Amino acid sequence: MNISCKQEDPALGWQCECSAADRHVITVDAEDAMDACDTAAAPCQELANQGATSATAE
Repeated sequence: MNISCKQEDPALGWQCECSAADRHVITVDAEDAMDACDTAAAPCQELANQGATSATAE
């Protein structure tokens, strides 16, 4: 899984892109890019697991 985060507007938080089999974008609150990636890791993993489960179920 790859996670990259950028902050275009501090008022909107960090936008983190998670990519594995699917691509998702989530928004997190963090002090800096490293914290944003750390914070995004769990929700990104959950999204990836849901994608794998739904692909298996089809």
